[in-house]
Amino acid sequence: MIVKSFCNETIKKFRITDEVVRKEAMIHQKFEGKNSLKCFGIVLRDVKGFVMEYAEHGSLQSYIQLNKRKKQIIPMKLKLSFLSEMCNFISSVHKNKILVKDIRLGNMYVTGNLKLKHRGF
Repeated sequence: MIVKSFCNETIKKFRITDEVVRKEAMIHQKFEGKNSLKCFGIVLRDVKGFVMEYAEHGSLQSYIQLNKRKKQIIPMKLKLSFLSEMCNFISSVHKNKILVKDIRLGNMYVTGNLKLKHRGF
């Protein structure tokens, strides 16, 4: 499982309330299976956050770095698949009038079957 959490500084700076976390969890439910990690639940204690689906290969950023260190080439077919899945995710959320705050390689996760899923909104 992946835990996405907000530190106290972030909670204060962006005024992240329990209601904000609940709303984001509802958005996750809407996009489950559509290039977004499944959200199993939320934490609303001292640390606010989400308990999410496990992605065996970690973030796309770490996946690329690991392959680079091992001097392994990621096949072009897989790169194009990742790009297509990113575009599908962005298109899907924008069609639903949702703005994704942080699209970057560190927030895209690679599952065991080499599918790409986004971590959060």
